[in-house]
This record gives sequence, structure tokens and C-alpha cells, in this order.
Amino acid sequence: MFDMSRRMNLINLIKILPEKQIEMAEIYIKSIISQLNDPVLVKLLTADNDDEPLTAEEIAEGEANWQAYLRGEAIDFDNFAKELSDGE
Repeated sequence: MFDMSRRMNLINLIKILPEKQIEMAEIYIKSIISQLNDPVLVKLLTADNDDEPLTAEEIAEGEANWQAYLRGEAIDFDNFAKELSDGE
């Protein structure tokens, strides 16, 4: 279990760091994470951000899908998983 107040304190400390120290803090936190015993978690937490901007088409598709969800046209997870496993 984790202590949320300690996490929030760490987040707040990072927010007030001068810009020059952000990279150093990132390197230090990644070095701590690299000592974890879960290689998948380490890869996930140390992966580069995907900062490629969305295309107009991707934005429109996302908005259309969100509107479909709001209209109740989404499928539940069990059906999605079945479609995925069936290759449909």
C-alpha cells in the first residue's frame, strides 16, 4: 500500500523545481525505478513520451468515438475481448 500524501508531496516538490533541475530529478527518479524487480514496469516507467502531435483525422476519429460512447453505442469489455480473441 502507498501513502498518497507522500506521493502528493513529491509531486508538489517536483512542480516547484527550477527548470534547470527537472532533468536531474528525472534521471534520479528513473535510476530508482530501474532498481525495481519488475522489468515490464521498469520499461513502462522509463519509456520516452510519445509526443507526436495528433493529426486532424485522429482528432476527428477520437471525437466521433467519444460521441458514440456518450450515445451508448460502446460495446462492453467482455464483448470487446471476445471480438479481439476471435479476430473479428
